[in-house]
Amino acid sequence: ALAFTIGFTFVLLFLVNWEALLSCNSEESCKATPLYHTHPFHDLGLWRFGVFLCTLLFLVYWAFNVVAAFYNVRDAADMSVYFKERLGIVSDQSLETMLWSEVVSRLVQQQKASPFCIVQDELTALEIANIIMREDNFMIALTNHHAFTSRMP
Repeated sequence: ALAFTIGFTFVLLFLVNWEALLSCNSEESCKATPLYHTHPFHDLGLWRFGVFLCTLLFLVYWAFNVVAAFYNVRDAADMSVYFKERLGIVSDQSLETMLWSEVVSRLVQQQKASPFCIVQDELTALEIANIIMREDNFMIALTNHHAFTSRMP
């Protein structure tokens, strides 16, 4: 959706000759003038250069989002394989109906069999909860230390 929006906006604001389109009064005058810029990068004014720069900026933002989405999907696939092969949770339905304590106990057993958490020798349910909540804990700590403000300057 973002790529379509970027492309469509670029075409409308950069390639369409709005001056000719708005001055078109009859069918003959519309056929006589080109309604799009034949050389879009020739004679860039400040407005068209700004549109091009903004489009380029949003295109870079979209590319970063595509790369981040790729890594998120890859990490999710790795977790799915780990849950299926190492923890013995073969389907999403069985994971949905399984108690959290059962998942934690399987993780603790897997840590004892073949350690995946190198920082500590023993992995506990408390440590697993701390790892999951670490990002939220950072946000809570920053809020408690008034790093974020609700007032505008």
